[in-house]
Amino acid sequence: MKICLLIPIYQHRETIRGVIESLAKFDLPCLVIDDGSDRETVDVLTEIEEHHSWVDVYHCPVNRGKGAALCIGYRLADQRGFSHVIQLDADAQHDPADVARLLAAIEEDSDALILGEPVFDETAPWLRLASRQLSRGFVW
Repeated sequence: MKICLLIPIYQHRETIRGVIESLAKFDLPCLVIDDGSDRETVDVLTEIEEHHSWVDVYHCPVNRGKGAALCIGYRLADQRGFSHVIQLDADAQHDPADVARLLAAIEEDSDALILGEPVFDETAPWLRLASRQLSRGFVW
């Protein structure tokens, strides 16, 4: 198995550095897909890439949305020979500690599609809750 991390990003310069730092302990390659972020975010991503040899940033010329960024990321992962991808968000909404649980699940059944379950508390933004319900409706 060849596993990588995948993080789409758009304008999350305030949180991405912490997300990357929290993932260093897993010693996995990380693909960061910049979905046309502003200059300040690009500068942060450049610094991160310079200081972390395991991070590779791909810059999209314009913002096309998270779905497009993920499609690019999964294609890049495939082209680079990765067999598995663990996807996280750049805004720190996912707990990096869960990567250990996902790695264990991959070891247990490498053919399974393993999905995390979002848990929202009272601090979750209204838009995130509404978006989640809308996406659940489309899936059903």
